[in-house]
Amino acid sequence: MTRDIRRRHAALLALNAASARLSRRARDPARPASDASDAREIAGLASSDIAPRVCLEAFVGFLQDNDLLPRALQYPEHDARLQGLAQIAQAGFGLDLWDEDCLPWSRSSSLSAALLQIAEDGTECDASFMPASFGARAFVSLVSGKGDAWIGAAAVAIRDRGSREPGELARHVASEADACDMDLARRAIGDVEEAMGGRRPEWPRKGPGLLRRGLSMLAR
Repeated sequence: MTRDIRRRHAALLALNAASARLSRRARDPARPASDASDAREIAGLASSDIAPRVCLEAFVGFLQDNDLLPRALQYPEHDARLQGLAQIAQAGFGLDLWDEDCLPWSRSSSLSAALLQIAEDGTECDASFMPASFGARAFVSLVSGKGDAWIGAAAVAIRDRGSREPGELARHVASEADACDMDLARRAIGDVEEAMGGRRPEWPRKGPGLLRRGLSMLAR
């Protein structure tokens, strides 16, 4: 691990430790509710650019270790895939990128900028600091072997699941995701529902095409 990544890991660990101390005090009536030094430490670390880069580097390293991103990162070639994987992980599997701009319902410009820096610097990413709250096994099971178009469709599906009926959601995914048609939208929605513990929607069967329908009418 490089000195820069070690420094960032140490800073994030310090941030977590200070947050844990405040949390323990809040649960223990015998202790003071807060401590000014801890609050200053948290504010200073959280307002820096250290914590977001640590988690992003860890997440990129995790993706690389699981063959979900190549070791030789390129920008912008891998930006859409990283964005989609981050949205899926954050919306459905408990990932927190420590970045208010990287929300599961928006494309993050700061995530793109960080990926560009990682690609240009040749930063060595390390997956050793991934939070225990992240459902890594289920996430990898869902996205492994999937192409960029499926990743984009699944990101929209998991972001908006529960807010639309399956048919409306499929039309929405097909219109929002790049290079996505209704078949891909339905497949991604079904995969996401299964991964989230639900059931695959039952889609209406396709009727005969216009040409087949026309020939059928002529034959009568």
